[in-house]
Amino acid sequence: MSRPVLAALARRLVRWYPRRWRERYAEEFLDVLDQHRVSVRTLADLAANAVAARLDPHHRGPLPPRLRTALMGVFGATTLAALLLLVYTVTFHEETEFGVTGAHDIAFSADGRLVATSSGASTVRLWDIGDPADPVCLSTVDAGNFVAVSADGRFIAALGKHVQLWDVRERDRPALAARFAEDGGAQDVAFSPDGRLLAMGYHDTVIFYDITDPYRPVQRTAFPAHPVAVPRQSFMNLTFSPDGRTLATSSHSAPLALWTVADPAHPAVVATLPVDAVEAEGTTFSPDGRTLVDVRQDGQVQVWDVADPARPALTSTLDAVAIKGGFTGGVAEGTAVAFTADGRTLVTVIGSEKATAWDVSQPGRMLHLTDETRIGAGPGRFKLSPDGRTVVSARHAADTIDAWTLR
Repeated sequence: MSRPVLAALARRLVRWYPRRWRERYAEEFLDVLDQHRVSVRTLADLAANAVAARLDPHHRGPLPPRLRTALMGVFGATTLAALLLLVYTVTFHEETEFGVTGAHDIAFSADGRLVATSSGASTVRLWDIGDPADPVCLSTVDAGNFVAVSADGRFIAALGKHVQLWDVRERDRPALAARFAEDGGAQDVAFSPDGRLLAMGYHDTVIFYDITDPYRPVQRTAFPAHPVAVPRQSFMNLTFSPDGRTLATSSHSAPLALWTVADPAHPAVVATLPVDAVEAEGTTFSPDGRTLVDVRQDGQVQVWDVADPARPALTSTLDAVAIKGGFTGGVAEGTAVAFTADGRTLVTVIGSEKATAWDVSQPGRMLHLTDETRIGAGPGRFKLSPDGRTVVSARHAADTIDAWTLR
């Protein structure tokens, strides 16, 4: 069943909820629902919860006995279906639609040796993949659902109810360096390449902290007096250019934008990239910072010349069909991209199981080089290392990972 059909059915299911519930919650709930990729599991959850709401005396008036009995039967059936789906989810290590379990995020140090994974239970794990065939879990902290690693691997930032900064120089004994008290709806965090700034994405703006002394961060950017209210589930992605002077931001509720951050007290958008009606899910810069690649929700990859960030120019496009080719496998969703260290090759990975190398040394041309596939990676989050040589997949509740070294 197609995603648009599932999304339409989900919105119809919301109409099943009691009138009192809809008057109070429906508008906000639909906004949240619009930010998610609706699946069959989503429909089952909505149906079970609709029946539960109908039976809740706070949301309804008296029900006729026969109708109440019928609803109780439906409630039992939908609850059983939801439990079976939960067992399936845990067994096959998939995250739920609304992020209750499963791997949420993966981040690398610049050398690709230290990996941080985070789960829906706010557990962050540090891994040493110096030997990709034998990843070693170094430590675990209760920190957040999304995570970033400083380029030198000395600190991690985790985003949960609050943003936390952890000192991980002693890998087996992480120490909390700072907790940022503001709960203003941060959607992503990122370290500048030199490790002196921590960027936080807030709705339609970016806030910077000077973390030269990580134990005493100093706020450099003022919070907006009237922030744009958007659903917190519209996660923003932040990516610094290699020189740290430009920041790319993308989200499900705002265009892909390039910011000048030379003055962290006054970050400003210098260009907005037209990504049509399909939002960018992630971005990466080439090692020289002159090229930006974005991956759209539909799997299309776009390559931009950003030598002048104020005048970006689209140079190449790869649609999902070209990336996937004849490959029909892949249990994980999404596409990951990274440049090799020399910046001449772009690596795309789809479904965590097919990797393709593309020659991007000639502006405006992307030449297919090689394909490589694996099987049995299993569902979960996956990400390419900064040098495009290793694919890391996080499974279960992010408590196991595997690393795939590309040839």
